[in-house]
Amino acid sequence: MKKEKFLMLDFFEIINKLKQTKRTGWIERGVENPESVAEHSFRMAAMAFFLAGKLKCSREKLVKMCLLHDLHESICGDLVLDYSRYDFATKGLSFKEKKRKEFEAFSELKKILGKKNSKEFEKTWKEFDGQKTRDAKIAKELDVLEMLLQAAEYEKNKNFKKPVWEVWIAENKKKIKNPVLKKMLKELEEKMPKQMI
Repeated sequence: MKKEKFLMLDFFEIINKLKQTKRTGWIERGVENPESVAEHSFRMAAMAFFLAGKLKCSREKLVKMCLLHDLHESICGDLVLDYSRYDFATKGLSFKEKKRKEFEAFSELKKILGKKNSKEFEKTWKEFDGQKTRDAKIAKELDVLEMLLQAAEYEKNKNFKKPVWEVWIAENKKKIKNPVLKKMLKELEEKMPKQMI
């Protein structure tokens, strides 16, 4: 029992890094004091909690996926794909390479947790990553919508060196398919100053 407690303590110390891990895309765009991965996951989980009913999803599963989906980034950092076509100076990864690094980091977290403690974490993380269930697909859309909300906030506050909103909306709008979330995104777009749409 004593050993298990220390394993959990090690795990909690590692995931604390997410509070200091700034989101790579915002750093790349020159956002001053960008959000951390933990801040992104927090708002995403809050969105899941309050929207689950309207989205006809399991609130518990949706919130769990949102809280746990980026825990691996405490080890591998916030990896991004290759977005050089949008004038990104940051060297991104191929989809395959990003997946490989993320899975390695997830596996390392699992080892730290131990077999008994990692069962539910593994099930939840793999469901989100696999994108086969309705709940996982909705959680991914919440991931994208939260990111677009953040992009809109940085753009409206003129907190960027390189454009944020137009790049993020061009790349991600098509990923929002659920009617409830599409409606929210439409409202967000309508709130943006016209030259930003």
